[in-house]
Amino acid sequence: MIPKKVKSPFGVLPAPQNLHNPFSKHTITAEYRLRWKKVKGANSYNVYMSSDSIMAHKAYVTTATKTLAKVSAASLPSGTLQYFWASAVGASGESALSDVCSARNP
Repeated sequence: MIPKKVKSPFGVLPAPQNLHNPFSKHTITAEYRLRWKKVKGANSYNVYMSSDSIMAHKAYVTTATKTLAKVSAASLPSGTLQYFWASAVGASGESALSDVCSARNP
């Protein structure tokens, strides 16, 4: 008997939505805090960063298991503007990237 292929229950994951930098009294110098909406079927999220808004210049910075990421920027001077993208990762692979979010290092 040939085993049946098990399909991912979610198929291709959509890109995370509403990526933003919620500045608050808890924001500390040399750290960017990012949030986004949960993607059904995602096991984790990859976060990418760039010094400009050109997606081709992005670099992977961290993986988050929740809809919050803290990105350390100790080597960047205060006031540095950075650009971020997030993707959802699940059984079917990595989603497309979210819309870009810009954030300034406090």
